[in-house]
Amino acid sequence: MEERSFELSFEGVSSSEANILAQGLREELLEALPDATVTRKKTRQDTMDFGATLVLVLGTPVAVVAAKAIGNYLGRNSGAKITIRADGAIVAENLDSKDAARIAEAILSKKG
Repeated sequence: MEERSFELSFEGVSSSEANILAQGLREELLEALPDATVTRKKTRQDTMDFGATLVLVLGTPVAVVAAKAIGNYLGRNSGAKITIRADGAIVAENLDSKDAARIAEAILSKKG
């Protein structure tokens, strides 16, 4: 099974708010995708936070489930917006709950 890796980060919020959002999204993803690897990554090494960026590693067959979980989480967190990066390049940015199709496209279009 092909694995894909993505970084998910929150835009337009403070570092502390991004940390809270990242932890909530991590829990949502692990509930929807128990076999995925979802870890937190620090954006800046000079801070004491746990990391406001999520690194999501998942197999290709569950990409649509991941997109749905992300969309659902954003729907419950009004105003939250994310950027999705793959291989260091931005594949989608400024996504919110209305962008479920774009989230799925960003995850599914990533070439392994």
